[in-house]
Amino acid sequence: MNISTMKCGVASVVAAWAGAALAQTHVPSGRSFARLLGESLADAIERAVPSVVQVKVARHVRHAVVDRERNELKDVEGVVVGIGSGFFFDDQNRVLTAHHVVEGRQVEIVVRTHSGDVLPARVVGADPNTDLAVLAVEAPEGRRYPPLPAGDSDAIRVGEVVIALGAPLGLENTATFGIVSQKGRNVGKLTYERFIQTDASINPGTSGGPVLDADGRWIGVSVMIETTSENAGNVGIGFVVPSAIARRVADILARHGQMVRSYIGIVPEQMVPSRTPLPRGLSEAVRIANVAPGSPAEAAGLKTGDIILRVDGHPTPTLNEIKQYMHVHEPGDKVKLEVLRDETELTIEVTAGTPPAAR
Repeated sequence: MNISTMKCGVASVVAAWAGAALAQTHVPSGRSFARLLGESLADAIERAVPSVVQVKVARHVRHAVVDRERNELKDVEGVVVGIGSGFFFDDQNRVLTAHHVVEGRQVEIVVRTHSGDVLPARVVGADPNTDLAVLAVEAPEGRRYPPLPAGDSDAIRVGEVVIALGAPLGLENTATFGIVSQKGRNVGKLTYERFIQTDASINPGTSGGPVLDADGRWIGVSVMIETTSENAGNVGIGFVVPSAIARRVADILARHGQMVRSYIGIVPEQMVPSRTPLPRGLSEAVRIANVAPGSPAEAAGLKTGDIILRVDGHPTPTLNEIKQYMHVHEPGDKVKLEVLRDETELTIEVTAGTPPAAR
């Protein structure tokens, strides 16, 4: 995937920043808005880069080649090296990165820190459904690398400045910037998606790196780009797993070594206005088509026909929103559902259970 014309992107960002600053900030004599913008970005990057790492992965592969002398196929072993990015997200020297950067059975992983340390690492847990993975870094005894402070991806707005850090094409310690182009994108690539879209330049090697807000806090993880054709490069459309999802997934992976998802026992369905009139004030809605007997949902009092308005306070007008806000729960979590039943709004708390297949 890719990025758009950087010249136009930079100009629009500077203009937007300058407009906001004019309304709120006194500019010292002789200081330009461009200078203030540059200093602000530089400060944010300077605070964040000590937490960012380059991830190098060596994959041991076997493939068939033609032995022309004998006119036959033979197996050949080889090593394929890939480059990605990541960052320390907690005080236990654990790194958050993209799953596709480290996936594979026979892999050897090393990370290179900002200070130049080259350290072996192993996968603690991975979740292909969100394209995230957690690595444990084998650091020298007593050495702790600074975790990158997390920001609030739910609070960030379209148009805000963001910074992508990583090692595009192997060029470590690279920073690019742009804006939040859109939020809540679903592009059909992963099982669970609620991407932040950005025009900050993201290229191969940036995957797994953090995307920062203007204060240098990570609000997402770079995982993919959209492009016009194979090897076309960045065209201005990058996708970022928001920190609201990534923090929860990373925590579960670190504690369990795998992604553990919850079960409440409902079958949600998208309501079709041409078939079933929607309640007044709703243009889209999801209702419960079935409640499994003996499930946590049944025990909590949810019923077939209930219309789900919100999950944990988040509006859920479509199946995609339901899926996004439910999948970050694990067994034992309290899940608050606000539903509409016979024109009456109810708040029902469900204690999530274990999926039947996992019992």
